[in-house]
Amino acid sequence: MAIIRAKRDKNFSIFDNKLLRDSEISFKARGLLTYMLSMPDNWKFYVSELATHSKKEGESAIRSAIEELEEAGYMKRVRQRGEKGRFSSVDWYVYDEPKFSPHSDFPHVDKPHVEEPQVDNRPLLRTNSTKNLKKEELIDDDDSLRADLDVQMECHRSIQPIIKNYELNFGQATQTERSQLMDEYRDWYEEGVPKEDILAVFNNVIEKAAIYRAKAPAKYSVGILKGYLRNKIWTVEAIEGEEKQFKAKKQQRQNNWSNRRNNASNEVEWYE
Repeated sequence: MAIIRAKRDKNFSIFDNKLLRDSEISFKARGLLTYMLSMPDNWKFYVSELATHSKKEGESAIRSAIEELEEAGYMKRVRQRGEKGRFSSVDWYVYDEPKFSPHSDFPHVDKPHVEEPQVDNRPLLRTNSTKNLKKEELIDDDDSLRADLDVQMECHRSIQPIIKNYELNFGQATQTERSQLMDEYRDWYEEGVPKEDILAVFNNVIEKAAIYRAKAPAKYSVGILKGYLRNKIWTVEAIEGEEKQFKAKKQQRQNNWSNRRNNASNEVEWYE
């Protein structure tokens, strides 16, 4: 028997054979790990998104593979707090060799201890952000953390039609644009706005950004959405009502201006 390898000079990844031959983890976990390591350093992972790349495994299989990798020390998920003090995104640290203590040995979330990698290993880091490392908190079995993670996953699933519409109008969304839309979606979700209304309003604003050819469409859309949320304009019908009022006020201002000009003109003619 012979192993035939094709020659490649692009679009390939290099892994240590120790990883591929680590019998402490299943072939499923090894396959998931190599897939994640093949992605760009700033790639943002979600269980639901990973499941879309396999026709054989669903989310439960992906979760069990992740647990294997955490137990074996190949990865660690780290929760970050946003500006509002709530838990926001989850950073996934993924290595091609065991680096972390097992998940079961995690300390309490208030006093986390993360084994820091060496500086020369930094290029191997796979995480969506390293901007707020001082605000990191480890994921553990605390009910509030798991509930928050459930909210994050629900928002990620529900926003996909919005992301698809955004990309139809503006092309492939960047990680920054996705994060901007995701954070705003979660604000609406936590305000208790029904999902169908969130979907309709977000798509309405995105289409307006396309019509007006906004240079930074995600930022433009989020700015409008924040105003709507703050003023409790939570449906497309409410938006249309606001727009009618705005147009009516604008027309009234124009009429008042025209009347003042006409009155001024009449006064000049009388004086002459």
